[in-house]
Amino acid sequence: MPSKHTTKTPGRRTARAGRRPPRRGKVATTRWLPAVGVALLLALTGAVTALQFPFVAPRAVPPRAPGVDDVARALATIPPRTWDRVGADDAVPPLLVGAPTRTAARPLVLYVGAEYCSYCAAMRWSLAAALDRFGTLSGLALSASSATDAFPRTPTVTTFETRYESPYVVLQTVELQGNARDASGRYPPLQHLTSRQDALFRRYDPPGNIPFLLIGEQYLFGGEPFSPGLLAGIDWYGIAAALADGTTPGARAIVATANEIAAAICIVDGHAPGGVCRSAGVRDAAQTLPRAGN
Repeated sequence: MPSKHTTKTPGRRTARAGRRPPRRGKVATTRWLPAVGVALLLALTGAVTALQFPFVAPRAVPPRAPGVDDVARALATIPPRTWDRVGADDAVPPLLVGAPTRTAARPLVLYVGAEYCSYCAAMRWSLAAALDRFGTLSGLALSASSATDAFPRTPTVTTFETRYESPYVVLQTVELQGNARDASGRYPPLQHLTSRQDALFRRYDPPGNIPFLLIGEQYLFGGEPFSPGLLAGIDWYGIAAALADGTTPGARAIVATANEIAAAICIVDGHAPGGVCRSAGVRDAAQTLPRAGN
């Protein structure tokens, strides 16, 4: 902070040396008397007005806190240039677990996870972003992984009670358990697998690892998609806001994994929609996917 400087100016002399200064006291008093009276009257009037109508300083309007809608919007509006620039990056490609089949009009995308699981927390960011390219995902809620498990309190969105509309794929999601232990030290159950879902889960992942993401009974994303540590120290809104540019390590990992998921969906659904499946980012990811017969 710059220091303050005080300039001393000599007072002006009122008369030359040796002369008596003019006597102006009475004239000045007489001239300013009406002005002093007016000033006192205005001051008294202001005081009375202040008592009747006390001044209230305008309140500053606090900025609106982001909510789940802002996070959902950020996931659904990642710019094409970001998808294409990130491409597959260092994402882990899925396993090839089945041959190409088109027995159903729309292939099944089956996700099985749990809210306590930090690796599931990481996967859900990419899954939601990828699904928004093939349809409309609604009903997302903010959540976090367990406070007492690996990578505690990883921010995420939960698929518990989500809804999805798509002309290309059918989505089924199951969150097996919550994220807070009960009195017995266990995570309480949330949702249960149907017999068909349980059969697929056991067939393609006998150990029962989560997260489990099966696309068209052909591609399986299992285990850690990327380290949840890339999201440490960032809240939901910070993670969501970084997706537009995709330059932070966490955002790049989310976008790259989502490109891998999108590439797998494009293969099992006949490469639709064309705008997504022909995009540079998805084509880059598709080159990393294993193919039957290779």
